[in-house]
Amino acid sequence: MKDSDGSSDEIKSTENREETASSFLEFIEKARKGEQISSEAIVKYATYFKDDLTLDNMPRMQLINMCRYMSITPYGSDSFLRFQLRHIIRLLKEDDQRILWEGIDSLTKMELREACQERGMRSTGLSKEAYKRSLQQWLDLSVHKNVPISLLIMSRTFFLQEEIISPAKAAAGDENQSVTGLADAISGMDKEVLNEVILQVATSEEIKSDPDVRKIQLEVVTHQNEKIKEEQAERDA
Repeated sequence: MKDSDGSSDEIKSTENREETASSFLEFIEKARKGEQISSEAIVKYATYFKDDLTLDNMPRMQLINMCRYMSITPYGSDSFLRFQLRHIIRLLKEDDQRILWEGIDSLTKMELREACQERGMRSTGLSKEAYKRSLQQWLDLSVHKNVPISLLIMSRTFFLQEEIISPAKAAAGDENQSVTGLADAISGMDKEVLNEVILQVATSEEIKSDPDVRKIQLEVVTHQNEKIKEEQAERDA
């Protein structure tokens, strides 16, 4: 039977899955320590970092860094930076679908380079096949595995750092390395973003009885109220 507020469906959906707030926190701890994590687990948790959730809770400095990385002029209010990033993400989603429909093999080397550059991936000094592998890995994660674009963009910064340290390994197009970049990006997320995801994966029992989860719930509400005040101040200004 469904409650009037629809909460019974939500409770059922949380209790029937393996993810919990405690398992997510354990995942974060392993990622920060650099411990071995399966690709399946990384991708599973990555899907919770929806673009709107991530962008809405990013602090200004992370928004600025992400804009710079995507060649967006990082000037203006936080709302304006988020608007520009959302616009880029929407264009990339549409382009991902177009490439899949036309076929990645139909792209020239120059088109592959441009596609990699637009996604914050290495776009110089590689062969056509290497560009194709990089773009295919992106498409597999963004389209087939539903990893949010904003998280993929953030993970590319870690991937490029690894390319500088070990160019031979990067040239080989290691898919596991690409997925590991997602774990690095998640572990480096700001507290406000992580708190939102913790509440998403928390079971109904954890929300009711776990003091740590209840504390996080209070922090999220406080942060949301602060954001509302900041946005109101921006509009008034």
